[in-house]
Amino acid sequence: MNRPWIHAQELLPYFAKYTNAESLAKALRDVFPNLAKLEDIAVERGIPIHDAYQGAQIGAFTVLAPSRAAIFNYVADDIRTPKVASETTTRGGMFDGAVQVIAEGLRLIMAAWGAEKFPADDTSPRNNMSIVQFADFSGEKVVLTADAGRAALDEAATYAPFVGLPLPANEIRLIQVPHHGSRHNVSTETLDRWLGEVGEEHHESRSNAIVSAGKDDLDHPRKVVVRAFMHRGATVGETKGRSLCFSGGEAPGRAGWVSNTPLSYPTGYEE
Repeated sequence: MNRPWIHAQELLPYFAKYTNAESLAKALRDVFPNLAKLEDIAVERGIPIHDAYQGAQIGAFTVLAPSRAAIFNYVADDIRTPKVASETTTRGGMFDGAVQVIAEGLRLIMAAWGAEKFPADDTSPRNNMSIVQFADFSGEKVVLTADAGRAALDEAATYAPFVGLPLPANEIRLIQVPHHGSRHNVSTETLDRWLGEVGEEHHESRSNAIVSAGKDDLDHPRKVVVRAFMHRGATVGETKGRSLCFSGGEAPGRAGWVSNTPLSYPTGYEE
């Protein structure tokens, strides 16, 4: 994981009010208490912690984003940005999976195939600190995005061809839909870079896109996000309390896990 406070000396130029690295490191731990808590647990249990910047290896996966330079900017922007309620927050901290729904006052717009409209603004700098990673399992390409937003996905897209993932990708075995399918994490332009432009209706599915969302989360995934992935040849599914297993080749099925049930194409989207 990436811990901003261990790079406090390098981050000093970003924060005029701090004159020494020790004070800044303490402040950063206070700003990112969940990360600090996770670090404490790992240290207590003797678990090694490694940075996860662009190019790092996590088992079979390669980190596509963030780069060190990008995360330094995200840290600075996050601290300067007033904290507002996001589309969803979790109750009880990072170990609680329950989802609290934040009403946005959206209305549903009926639309024909191919129509999509996203908000102008990207997600938060903190979400863009998420690790985007890629692995190729004997030709089966897997992309995990966590809560990454447009900036992080664009940086990842620029780096992807250098590690064996030319974009736009004609076929991805599994791509995670960012941040439960929030409207602020992807855009038409970003998805065009990753999966190509909008195709014809009733085209053959080429990729599998999965939304990781709690079973009680009624607001996610957003319909416009589901539509946008389908427009680009993806079959879209959601976890919603189920354990999904992608099997085949050298990866057999698992007892107690189920296959994906694709979502239907939404006839409208939120605005």
